[in-house]
Amino acid sequence: MNHQIFTLLIFLFFTNLNLYSQENKKPHYLYDETWNRLTLKEYINKQDLRFNLPVEVENDTAVIARLVPRKSYGILKPSVKKDFLKMLSEISKRDIDSFKTIVINFHFEKNNSIEYYTSNNQYNKKMDRSKWIEQFYFTESGYQFESKHSDVFQDKFKVIEKLFFKDYFQGDNYVIIKPDGKFFRYYGEYQLSKVYQHATSKMDEIITSHQNLEYSHKKSDTIYSSNLVAINNKSKRRYFELVPFHFNNNGQNYNGNKGDFFNIKVKRFNTLNMSCSFWAEHGDKKNVLRVLIRLAGDSDRKLTESTISAYSSKVGQLVPIKTNFPDTGPYAAFCLVKKLDIDKPEEMVNILKNDVVTVQIDDQLFEFVAPDFD
Repeated sequence: MNHQIFTLLIFLFFTNLNLYSQENKKPHYLYDETWNRLTLKEYINKQDLRFNLPVEVENDTAVIARLVPRKSYGILKPSVKKDFLKMLSEISKRDIDSFKTIVINFHFEKNNSIEYYTSNNQYNKKMDRSKWIEQFYFTESGYQFESKHSDVFQDKFKVIEKLFFKDYFQGDNYVIIKPDGKFFRYYGEYQLSKVYQHATSKMDEIITSHQNLEYSHKKSDTIYSSNLVAINNKSKRRYFELVPFHFNNNGQNYNGNKGDFFNIKVKRFNTLNMSCSFWAEHGDKKNVLRVLIRLAGDSDRKLTESTISAYSSKVGQLVPIKTNFPDTGPYAAFCLVKKLDIDKPEEMVNILKNDVVTVQIDDQLFEFVAPDFD
């Protein structure tokens, strides 16, 4: 890691921890996901939003910082599950079938995007149509949210929080509980398409898919070095006005470059043109990470009929925005963006270094990798 960047990360880390304020001289302790003690350098290097989230807790004697795993599994005892379903039924006024899969979207007041999740009518209708899924939206105790689109309940007695969300207490999270009591929990921003996929999958399939994903990223240095495709050899000339990401051709989906796009094989559309890049200015927005997907050639298919999402390992979920492009034809496009919290474009290096953006189109995944800034 570049020495200056590492020094900056240390400074930011020390600044953000309450411990290092002048008023707070408490000792600090850093841990990984399994409570192994870490040095500051190890703690920073192990942070990866794909797999963990940093959490800081201050007690009377110390500040504890831990990397909490985003994905975890467990099982509820039959008696606990029975009482839990009874509570859900009483709060929601619904008759809940114990043979259904339960999906709970849980939102803390701090740093949440609950409006985005509750207002996604396409997703919610899809969940409602399923005969074997019972979905709920809950907020933490003391946080009331009114939605025009979905029923939102409050976890007044902290039953759900204590059972499933006691290690990470902000933002948006979800848990899926199978009829046999086995559950899959996910902390932090999430893709709605993943919730439906997990809710309709067997627990063994969910666990296997995540184990394979983690294994592939552990081997990422080898994978990316041999399969990365750049948009062109002159892209660095426009840094930091525009910084295009590379395409990871590990799945052998790459057909070639089409101008500023990668032409990629996609089942439903045959091929699509895709790009992922940082833009210093994008319309009325500044300093955004953008994914743009366009139809390749004249097609009567609509991009909006597919489930499309994008997730950055460094800054989380990208959000779809409206464009002036049509839904069909040679100029049809679908755009997702994430605004970065920076003042100057060149500061994007500190945030997007080693970033991996995963684009999902229906059941296919495509990866774009940040260029080497060193």
